[in-house]
Amino acid sequence: MSVLAGLTSVDVEIAALSPEAEAFQLTTTDLEQVVKRALRTTTLRLAGGAAGEVGGSKIVVEVRAVPVRGTSHLYSVELALREYVRTERALPGLETFYAPTWTRFTMGIANSPVSVVNAVSTLAEAFAAEHRSENR
Repeated sequence: MSVLAGLTSVDVEIAALSPEAEAFQLTTTDLEQVVKRALRTTTLRLAGGAAGEVGGSKIVVEVRAVPVRGTSHLYSVELALREYVRTERALPGLETFYAPTWTRFTMGIANSPVSVVNAVSTLAEAFAAEHRSENR
């Protein structure tokens, strides 16, 4: 059984990009579009950002890119489902908190931002495929 079983809605959050990633012509808009495109192949309801549920589940994407040589950039991409979780033992002030419950990571060398966007798309499609498999 996957932690994606029974998940009915998510918000999408793209973490702020570093100046190096922005200089590589990556945009949060492009990254958000590829994630939402993959999620639309599922039964998930997409929460609407600021209008989304407070404390609701969210897909968080973090992309880092740094120049290494010429036009090449070393990049890393993490896609995580973050949800409120409750501890089994008493931890004053930390009874519930956001934590990643599903995460995938990749990294590589890219000569164009398209390669990084494709890496984000691949992780989002993996999430969507697992969600479809667990929620038939």
